[in-house]
Amino acid sequence: MGAPLELSQANNIVAETRRKYNISQARLAAMLRTTPRAVDFWESGERKISGPVELLCKILLKHPDILQDL
Repeated sequence: MGAPLELSQANNIVAETRRKYNISQARLAAMLRTTPRAVDFWESGERKISGPVELLCKILLKHPDILQDL
């Protein structure tokens, strides 16, 4: 899994993942079983993302085919 990302890197990976695959905050929130506001907090740096969310974003960036099943 690698070392944990710094706060700004971790929050940016959420936004990067959404932009790369044209996923709305609402859609990503639904995929993660959370709220669009939580996604907004992560992207703005108001809240740190959890390890599982960070891991999922790293996986999505390397294996976008997973999105077909979600």
